[in-house]
Amino acid sequence: MSVDERWLACIVFTILFIIMVIKSYLIAVVYRCYKHITTQQVILRQRQDPEIMCVSNNKEKSCPIYKPPKYEDIQKVPLFDDMEEIDTKPAPPPYAA
Repeated sequence: MSVDERWLACIVFTILFIIMVIKSYLIAVVYRCYKHITTQQVILRQRQDPEIMCVSNNKEKSCPIYKPPKYEDIQKVPLFDDMEEIDTKPAPPPYAA
């Protein structure tokens, strides 16, 4: 091959630069997907825990005020005595003598 060494070096460095740009783009895409998935998980966790709600005070943002749960939400939660009624399992059969 009668290619000048300078041109060959220029072509090799250009190809390596293009490969590095593509790799950095793919890494950025993976990072954005990871960040999106983790923020979605955090949002879902916050939605699943309605017992503790925070009310922000515009004057004092460092000390949040927590609201108690709503009355309807408390009524849905069974009491300790009601747990026995919910967990009604059939009694085991009597032992045969």
